[in-house]
Amino acid sequence: MNREFFHKIWFWSRFLVTAFAALAIFNYPRTWWQELICATLLLWSGVFLAALCVDIIRFRKISWTVSRAILVLLQALCVFRAGQIVMPYLYATKKASPQIAYSEPARFLFIDISERVGNDRTNALKALVDREDPSMIVLTRFADTPVLEGVAERFPSRYISPSSHGRVIELFSKLTPRGPTRVELGYAALPGVVGEFLTGDGHPVIVGAVDLLPPHSQEDFLRSRLTSRRLASSLKYARTPRIVLGAFRTSLTSQIVDMYREQLRLRALSFDSGISIFPRLVWQSMSFTNASHVFTARHIEVSRVAEFRDDDRGFSAVVFDAKIPRETLSPLERPSYGSNN
Repeated sequence: MNREFFHKIWFWSRFLVTAFAALAIFNYPRTWWQELICATLLLWSGVFLAALCVDIIRFRKISWTVSRAILVLLQALCVFRAGQIVMPYLYATKKASPQIAYSEPARFLFIDISERVGNDRTNALKALVDREDPSMIVLTRFADTPVLEGVAERFPSRYISPSSHGRVIELFSKLTPRGPTRVELGYAALPGVVGEFLTGDGHPVIVGAVDLLPPHSQEDFLRSRLTSRRLASSLKYARTPRIVLGAFRTSLTSQIVDMYREQLRLRALSFDSGISIFPRLVWQSMSFTNASHVFTARHIEVSRVAEFRDDDRGFSAVVFDAKIPRETLSPLERPSYGSNN
């Protein structure tokens, strides 16, 4: 009888954990702990997949009730959702679109200084800028420590967001601004910048950037969600090609991040990276501080993606070349990339 009692406790504990996880994953998170569940979906889905395998192996030995069937269904849905989000990062088919004419490539450099030790990496950052010679730099840093003053004179346009939680976003651009550039995203938002720029041969591209907080408290989570939503809303119906760069501080399975892929139909730089990227995706589910993501419109042609990480975790950076379509495409005219991405 004791054994049966403990089996029931174990089963209903699994059921409650799975129900809470499914509620967070399939309903937009409203609390920071729901956000943590979404952000660590890869870990939960691994546990659920193992439990499903055990249930399949013991299919004839266990009693199947309505509650057990619901448990198995919820776990299967969570695993499916994780696979749906992760699959484009592992494998994504891009259909060629020879009818699109592109501008000359512009080089973008995104740098995130997430820890104070990165303030001492001025020489390394300057060497990186010298070597890559980017058309635009987006820098997320601590508000009290300008680290790229030595290269600022090379960029005709420079923007800096108001400080929030001791952080700012700094944007240096050789691209010509097209209209005013927003350096904040409204009341209670975290640092954010969004503006439209013209490439060297005069083709427009919208660039947006955010610097969010890890979801370690309700206030941090709400501010990050608010900021991410505002940027996404400002870009959702734009016909101009879009690029989003951000220190999101959370993993790709978080809905704060996934909204750019799911709702705005943007493409992450790390799409189609193969199974070798999977351990890194799992690590991002546990390490929030250094989780940065870059998305581009699908009809932007991206090449030469390179990442740089300081050995002492002082800063991380990603550089890429982007060719912008010469003509603005309507949603029906844009190239298709398959069902998963």
